[in-house]
Amino acid sequence: MDEGKMKRRKPFLKRTRTGCFQCRQRRKKCDQVKPSCTSCAERGWTCEYPVQKDGPTRENTPCDPLTPRRQSVDGLASAFVGGVPAAAEQPCAALVAHNTFPTSSPINPMAQPFYNMLSYSALPSVPGAHLNSVSSQSLIQYFLNSASTLLAFSSGSDNPFHKYFLPMLFSSHHEGAMERALYAFASKHRQQLLPELALAHEEGAGWLTWQTKAVEGLMEEIRQAGVGGTSEERTLSTILLLVYTEIADGGGGAATLAHLKGAFSIIRNSPPSFGNWRFLKKIFWYFDIVAALCMGTCPLSDAMYAQTASQLVSKGEAVDDVFGLSGSLWPIIAKLCRVAAAASGQAINWGSPTVKHEEDPMIAAAQGRAYWLSEAEQLEQDFLNWQAPGSNTADPEWHSVVQAAEAWRYAALIYLYRRLYNLPACHMSVQGCVTPALNCLSKICTFGGRMAALLWPVVVVACECVTQSDRALAMVVLDRVGRVQGMGNVVKAKDVVRRAWDRGEAPGIFGGMSEFGEQSPVFLESQFLDVVARRRRTGRAGRTDRPSAPADIYTTLIGCQTTITIDLRMNIVPTVDDIKHVYGSLAIPAQGERWDQLLSAFKERFGADATVVARSPGRVNLIGEHIDYSEFAVLPMSISADVLIAFRAVEPDAEGYEPKITLANVSDKFPEREAAAAATPEDVEIDASKPEWSNYFKVGLHGTLELLQNKYPGKELPKIGMQVVVDGTVPLASGLSSSAAMVCTSALACLVAYGEKGISKHELAQLAVVSERAVGVNSGGMDQMASVFGMEGNALFVEFKPKLDATPLQFPRHLDDGVAFVIANTLVTSVKHLTAPRNYNLRVVECTIAAEILGRKLQLGELDVRDGFGGTLRDVMVRQFRGKDVPMEDQFVEMLQIVEEEFPNPDGYTRQELASMMGCEENELVEKYMTRFPVEAERFQLRDRALHVYSEAARVLQFQSAIQSTEAISTDDFFTKLGGIMNASQASCRDLYNCSVPEIDEICQLALASGADGARLTGAGWGGCCVFLVRKSRVDELLEKVNAGYYRKGRFDDRQAEVDEACFATEPASGAVLYYP
Repeated sequence: MDEGKMKRRKPFLKRTRTGCFQCRQRRKKCDQVKPSCTSCAERGWTCEYPVQKDGPTRENTPCDPLTPRRQSVDGLASAFVGGVPAAAEQPCAALVAHNTFPTSSPINPMAQPFYNMLSYSALPSVPGAHLNSVSSQSLIQYFLNSASTLLAFSSGSDNPFHKYFLPMLFSSHHEGAMERALYAFASKHRQQLLPELALAHEEGAGWLTWQTKAVEGLMEEIRQAGVGGTSEERTLSTILLLVYTEIADGGGGAATLAHLKGAFSIIRNSPPSFGNWRFLKKIFWYFDIVAALCMGTCPLSDAMYAQTASQLVSKGEAVDDVFGLSGSLWPIIAKLCRVAAAASGQAINWGSPTVKHEEDPMIAAAQGRAYWLSEAEQLEQDFLNWQAPGSNTADPEWHSVVQAAEAWRYAALIYLYRRLYNLPACHMSVQGCVTPALNCLSKICTFGGRMAALLWPVVVVACECVTQSDRALAMVVLDRVGRVQGMGNVVKAKDVVRRAWDRGEAPGIFGGMSEFGEQSPVFLESQFLDVVARRRRTGRAGRTDRPSAPADIYTTLIGCQTTITIDLRMNIVPTVDDIKHVYGSLAIPAQGERWDQLLSAFKERFGADATVVARSPGRVNLIGEHIDYSEFAVLPMSISADVLIAFRAVEPDAEGYEPKITLANVSDKFPEREAAAAATPEDVEIDASKPEWSNYFKVGLHGTLELLQNKYPGKELPKIGMQVVVDGTVPLASGLSSSAAMVCTSALACLVAYGEKGISKHELAQLAVVSERAVGVNSGGMDQMASVFGMEGNALFVEFKPKLDATPLQFPRHLDDGVAFVIANTLVTSVKHLTAPRNYNLRVVECTIAAEILGRKLQLGELDVRDGFGGTLRDVMVRQFRGKDVPMEDQFVEMLQIVEEEFPNPDGYTRQELASMMGCEENELVEKYMTRFPVEAERFQLRDRALHVYSEAARVLQFQSAIQSTEAISTDDFFTKLGGIMNASQASCRDLYNCSVPEIDEICQLALASGADGARLTGAGWGGCCVFLVRKSRVDELLEKVNAGYYRKGRFDDRQAEVDEACFATEPASGAVLYYP
């Protein structure tokens, strides 16, 4: 733990040092009334006080807290004869008497100084003379009074590490492998949990020395010892301690697996002839099952082992030392492991154990799949029906153990739903387990319950959290587990969760295994955890095609970068049955009337009802302008304004209808058009030189046919006729992506018309990106991603590498004032397809050429080509810092310096100068970069364009970090921070990218003076819209002042209809959806 955090906690913890156990556990002031304090009496709790000890106290003993105090220990050595406690009714009582911490809760070393926990002064000098050194005594004391209490549910003399390990320690006459393994674990754990104390004892890397000696001793014992007696007990105990050492270190998946295999080999060949056998068999079974759960493999233990081990678990309301109250759940979890491994084909045949078909292997496989599916359904019922025993909620410790068992149940159900049923992370069944699981975990933290064996369910649930509040709570739980347990793998588990949230394509922990490798698992307290899997979206339960590899179903923990409520992580365009799932509450009345009018217009025009309505929204880009085609991440959000297409597909020869496409529009501005039905992309006629609204539908059709040809090679597609009525509310040429919304909606409608089911959001977005280029616009992909992946109440962090994907970001809810955005249309028209040669397309070419030249000058090799066009500035940065440990922030700073050095001319470069810098002829340059997309320019501003791209990309990450931060921040500071980032972006767009115009500058300054915290252009620029960050309480005031100061100055008197809709507040809306009337 961070030293600063320790110092801040000490004054807080001193308050409850002398109170009763319950008040101290809750960190409340205790009035110390006996026999029951007021707080416990009011709650009906048993009130217990620590036993006061004689001798030196903390206040009058200045010695090192872990240095043994030499006092008389008469009778202690004689308490152990041959490794058996002389006082059977109170084993180890002389060594570990009464602790000063609550017996009903785990020791928290951070809250209780160790020297207050020790009721003895020195370890015995005989018979274990090898234990007399100060170092060994210190480590044993730490193990007994701190580390071991965190590993089991039982405490005091019932703790298995006290009950079984102490006799072995004091019965030995020499320092063997077990003692060294114990020293290694204790040393590493103390170093991990209390680094300042470990430093005081000059431990450093000493644990590695102990570990090495333990491994060497273990190998020697295995070579020399036969089977039977104490030898196996000590050997298995050594292995167990070595496993815990790996856990405390936070790594060693391969080493831990080797230890487990060795342990099972010994257990299988050993009779249950020693007292520790029951505990060891259970604990290794636990390790094995969790490792198999995390890695998606078949457990090392077989069904017979699981059956015998489960018989050793404490029954009823008895708290098992390994499993707590979840003991009766573990046979079901073990079966889940075996079924999952069999269903994935990893370790067991696809054929069922009861169904065989010797003549036809395919039939056998199908029967086997059906068998395992039925097994999964039975497991689901078993989990749903299971209940933790007992209901004594008056005892906080008992309540915590119950909640831990329930958390395991919910985690197992999530595993089943995601891995066996292939349900998406956003599915109601999955999220229906996440919420109650978080409640269980938060209660454990509230009551200060034991956290043994809790990390796996915590990480499973954390990776599936979908809202910022849930994620913040999950991280609090993880922090608490790390502080209490002191295991190094908790740190890596937190990293797994963060990477899961930061990753675009993996919505939870149950994706593919494409990144899984031998060294990737991090064995956490008893679990392999690390591996951020990439999820390959497959269907849900009941599929009959066998996955190509286990990697395609699940690996270990991640999740996602981002799951969020309804269908984002499903990667399937959702179907809604009510528009309330599409719009915010404020928009429902107006939108309901609009949809009814659309369907009525369709029936009036075509004499039949529309069968489907496709919908895609416009978007506003909050930060990250003109960097998407350089493949840097951007941060837009979907808006309520959208494009609707009501349609009906008519197949060839049906109803005597000759296939054709009829395009109608509810607006009189767009006249009705007809086009021939098409079966190939070549059949679609598009004249991109004309500003024709129907072109945006045709490019969607063209892209659809191209996609289907590639998806189904050799299949002849039919000519499908379509009857279409379009309605759009996204202002044209305003920077809100009306063209992207139209193309996305058109492509979605065409995919449905050609019979596609379960349309992939990624496929739709990529199709739309390529399609829009057919009308002469070289789009980067941000507009389409925002339109398709929009999520109500969330902005989107859109990434283009390593693949096109989107992460929802929810704005903080703890602020005193809500976050709102106002969109203001300057009413300066920017017709993209007309101005592109001198504006948009030119900027794309300038950035591409800048990247190619930087790659050559920095000797980075051949850059990756984007869409067959050229390299990107992002690829330059990635290659420049590949293999270097440079923070991302510093990478951007260095790239800005490189750009200024390599492009010193602020006035730009001619074609001839560019050709010389690239080592080619001028005509070659023009042909490669300026033919595919027309460009009009004499000089190319490489320096300014690259400076904008790198600085803007850095601002996107700053904006994302500010939204996702869980640190306490005031409302003023939050809005000031985000507003400052937006204002810097506007300055860069104006001064470096030259995509602003005077009207944009004017309205942004007016907004800032009227209460907005941030103001910038949005979209391509050169007119169009601006977006203002504003507190909800100031929205009305801002709208009034902007209307009065910009729109009512007489300049737009002849455009009153446009003025009425030019400035409005908005909220993040849903993305693409389908509706079946």
